[in-house]
Amino acid sequence: MQGEHRQRLDAILGGADDGGNFDDFFDNAPIAPDDEPLPPGRYRCLVANGELARSKVRQTPSYKLSLDVLDPPAYAGRRVWHDLWLTPRAIVRSKRDLAKLRIHTAAQLHQAPPTGLVVEVTLAVRTGDDGTAFNRVTAFKVVEEGTPPGALDPDDDDPDDDGEGDTRDRGGFDWRTGEQGEKPKR
Repeated sequence: MQGEHRQRLDAILGGADDGGNFDDFFDNAPIAPDDEPLPPGRYRCLVANGELARSKVRQTPSYKLSLDVLDPPAYAGRRVWHDLWLTPRAIVRSKRDLAKLRIHTAAQLHQAPPTGLVVEVTLAVRTGDDGTAFNRVTAFKVVEEGTPPGALDPDDDDPDDDGEGDTRDRGGFDWRTGEQGEKPKR
């Protein structure tokens, strides 16, 4: 490594090469505190994402929801997660909760949930075997479906678009209306 020229951090980050801009920014930025679990209670959250996942230890399959807190304002921007377990014992409850998110088929589990959904979640604080405290979603319900108009319309350059604006997926679920129908003929 000796003799190699190392690029300056501010140059890597696109800052000026005078050495002051990024250094001052970094040196003056506050340090965030460690995030403690949110207090138990009800929170309004935006459904930020959903994806298939597996638990770390037992590799149990789930559909993991990422929820961004909107209210109360003191916790806005914090993120909580909720696993909908995809096991024989839990599938009935998970399907109930997935239906709240307009997810009705296995094929839809491979996609993110519809955009703009706001849910009210009830959070509890639990303690793991190692003594670590964490939040657990004990209940949720959709309270707003704020999808912006046209957000689910196909792109103009979508090669699968037949010119009719068909918003059904391969399983027949219509993302515009939220209804399950027949599979489209492609």
